[in-house]
Amino acid sequence: MKIEFVKKNIWLCLAVLIIFQSGCSSSGNRNSAIMKNSIAKGNYGYDSAFFSNNNIKIIELKDNIGKARVMIVPGYQGRVMTSTADGNTGKSFGWINYKLIESGEKNTQFNPYGGEERLWFGPEGVTAPSPYDALLAAKPVRAASLDVLGGATRYWDYGSADASTTVVVVHGYRGEHHGLEPVVAHLDGVRVISPDLPGFGESDALVGRAHDIAGYAAWLTAFVAALELKAAPVILGHSFGSIVVAAAVAGGLATPRVILINPIAAPALAGPNGFLSRLTLLYYRAGRALPERLGGALLGNWLIVRFMSVFLAKTKDPALRRFIHDQHHTYFSRYANRDSVVEGFEASISSYVSMYAAQITQPTMLIAAAED
Repeated sequence: MKIEFVKKNIWLCLAVLIIFQSGCSSSGNRNSAIMKNSIAKGNYGYDSAFFSNNNIKIIELKDNIGKARVMIVPGYQGRVMTSTADGNTGKSFGWINYKLIESGEKNTQFNPYGGEERLWFGPEGVTAPSPYDALLAAKPVRAASLDVLGGATRYWDYGSADASTTVVVVHGYRGEHHGLEPVVAHLDGVRVISPDLPGFGESDALVGRAHDIAGYAAWLTAFVAALELKAAPVILGHSFGSIVVAAAVAGGLATPRVILINPIAAPALAGPNGFLSRLTLLYYRAGRALPERLGGALLGNWLIVRFMSVFLAKTKDPALRRFIHDQHHTYFSRYANRDSVVEGFEASISSYVSMYAAQITQPTMLIAAAED
């Protein structure tokens, strides 16, 4: 993920749009099981049994006597599906699309699973097929979590655990591990470990330290140590991740080789983009200074994400462009809190790879795109 997108699109902050996305987990047609339930359709207990029989987790909020109940489905982004005032035999106030949920199908644009709310916004998360699905499907993948410097780091482990070479990959600013899956998809015969940076994706924010380059470098060094690998891994960094990798390796992180993809080699505050970098910094600091809801809406503004994505997508292939836009809308605003996202941007414009180059003695591969 590149930092230049915000610099080019600061003026595009126009309005607040809240993006809801939903997922689905179902297990086929369960009509016979539902109909055997003694509670009639239209009642709350029927809907509760329906989700249970379709292996969909629900959370119930109840009053102290268990009559008033609210049903929430975490897998549908915490959507309130229905409620009642009179327990299992009481009327179910929500509308549920039983047929769609039972089918297990996902529509490409919108999935009206139902719910008690009546206002839904789209797009709903990943709706465009990935060109890399077939390659990724051929690789075993394991999701795991490690405690690193007092916080949980989520990571994804691709390929055989017995591979002779392991590569630890570090994604860019405001990205998470999905952003490097197109690279992972083409790395055959190696084990690839792809964490979410602290404060982004599913990883906790750093505990007791700032989200600056020193903090991220310390985290990367501790993360690699916590993996307890048999041999030192190759370390790969993309964009902002290239600075983190360079700082960690310069600080002593053991690795036989370094790979930097589209590295940030020069200071962002110097040169022709210096003014835009400062404007972007004001944008992020405004997002942190505003009340929480307004600040969060500003930092996750749908229009900013879309125009950034349009600016970055160089391909003319319509299907690939849809995939790129969908990835940005789905994953770009998954950060732990406003401090982590603002401090991360401050780190991205205050440091660069050249600051650490003299201390890196390992063979280093630089991969840069002409239009990146």
